Amino acid sequence: MMKQKQTYTQNTHNSQAGFSLIELAIGVAIIGLLASAFIQLYDIYRTERANVEERVTQEKITSAMAVYLQKNGRYPCPARLDLRPQDANFGKAAATCNTVLVAQGALPVFDLNLPFEMVGDGYQNKLLYAVTGTKTNTATFNTGANEVQIRGKGRDASNNIVDIDKTAPFIVISHGPDMKGAYRVDGTSIVVACGSSAADSENCDGDAAFRDLPYAPLNNVNNANHFDDSVIYSLVQKETTLWVITPDDSGVNIVSRNTGNIGIGVDNPDAKLSVRGGNLNVDAGGASASGDIITRGTIEAQTNATIRGDRVEAERNIITKDAAEAGEVIRAGRFCYNIDISACN
Repeated sequence: MMKQKQTYTQNTHNSQAGFSLIELAIGVAIIGLLASAFIQLYDIYRTERANVEERVTQEKITSAMAVYLQKNGRYPCPARLDLRPQDANFGKAAATCNTVLVAQGALPVFDLNLPFEMVGDGYQNKLLYAVTGTKTNTATFNTGANEVQIRGKGRDASNNIVDIDKTAPFIVISHGPDMKGAYRVDGTSIVVACGSSAADSENCDGDAAFRDLPYAPLNNVNNANHFDDSVIYSLVQKETTLWVITPDDSGVNIVSRNTGNIGIGVDNPDAKLSVRGGNLNVDAGGASASGDIITRGTIEAQTNATIRGDRVEAERNIITKDAAEAGEVIRAGRFCYNIDISACN
C-alpha cells in the first residue's frame, strides 16, 4: 500500500511540473494575439505622431515661404534631392530655375531659415518641393501664371462629390508611410517605386500635376483609391505689383512700380511723394529729385547730405549741414545752412 501511494504522489508531482503541448500552444497563441494588437496600436500611434509632426511642419513651412516672399519678392528654387547632409549644397536652393515650367526638388531649408531636420518628413524621407518657374524670378513673378496643377475633391451645387482643379505657385509633399517616389534624408535614391495606378502616384511622377485627397491608406498601396500623402500649398497669389523687393550687394531695395503718387499721412497725394504731418529727414545720403521737393513740415539733411531739386520748399524749416540746391527756388519758413543744426530748432 505504501509503495502505491508513493507512486501516486510521484505521478501527481510530475503532472504539475510543466505544461502540456496544448497549454503551450494556447499560451503562444495568446501572446501572439497580444503582440499583434500591440504592433497595430504602435503603428497607429506612429502614424498619428507623424501626422501631428506633419501639421506642425506645414505651419512652419507656410510661414517661412511667406517671409521669404516678403523679403525677396519671389519663391526659392528647389534644392537637389540626391545630396547627402555632408554635401556642401544640401538643403540649399539652386541659383536659378525660372526657365522650366515647374521645378522640383528638395525643400531649401537653409534659404527658408528652417531647422535642418525639416528637410524630411516624419518617415525620414525628404519632402518634395515643386514651384512654378516664373515665380522664382522677380522680373516674371507677376506676369507668369501659376503652373502647379492640383486636383482635389469637393462638392458641387447639388452636393455631389466631384473633382476640383486648382492651381498654385508651389506645393510641398510628404510621400507618406508607403514612401513611394521618396528620397531618404541621407540622399539615398528612391526607396519605393512611384508606380502609376494609385491615387498618390500622381505626386511622384515628375510632371506638373499633383493630387490633394483625403487620407486613405490601404493595404494594397497600388489600389486606385490608395492615398497616404500629406500636401501643403498656397492658393493665395501675393501680387507685388506696387512694391518690389530687389536685393543687391548693398542690401535690400524697396522699389515702387506705382505710376501715380505716394502719400504718407495724406489721402490725396499731389506729388510723387507727399508727406504730411511729419518731417522728411535724410541722413548722409541726400534728398534728390528731378522735380520738386515740397513738404508742409521740415526738410532736414544731416552731415554730408545734400538737398537737391528743381524747387525745394518747406512751410517750416530747411536744415542742412552740406548744401541745398534748386534750379528755381529755395523757400522755407526758416533756412539753416552749415551751422549747428540744433541752433536752428
